[in-house]
Amino acid sequence: MFDKKVYMRDYYKNHKKDYQKWHHSYYESEKEKVDARNKDLRERKRLECLVHYGGNPPICSCCGEKYLEFLTIDHIHGGGSRQRRSLGLTGSFFYYWLIKHNFPKGYRVLCYNCNCSLGFNKYCPHRKEVLDDAKE
Repeated sequence: MFDKKVYMRDYYKNHKKDYQKWHHSYYESEKEKVDARNKDLRERKRLECLVHYGGNPPICSCCGEKYLEFLTIDHIHGGGSRQRRSLGLTGSFFYYWLIKHNFPKGYRVLCYNCNCSLGFNKYCPHRKEVLDDAKE
């Protein structure tokens, strides 16, 4: 049976410079379409993570904020920056990591305000929740 992934991996390995040249020219000629497709994919992966950790529709587990633009993934016991640095994750790659690792425990959905307050102040004004082990 034909396995496209294996074929493409082998093709890339054997024709790396040709593939890179083609890929660059394709991206330059279709930049807007490629960028839009990539943005759509990032948004779908983010939404998938928010729904998994925050319900459908996702909401902030502290204040109940519902606007997707404000929602983020929070490390329940702190250490988010440290973890992302150790894994070398930036931007939306964290969402891909969560999906690839089958949505590990220890995360929740918070709005940006609640998440920042817990990170900087070790409590959220909505609940006065103190996060003792959130030292980064």
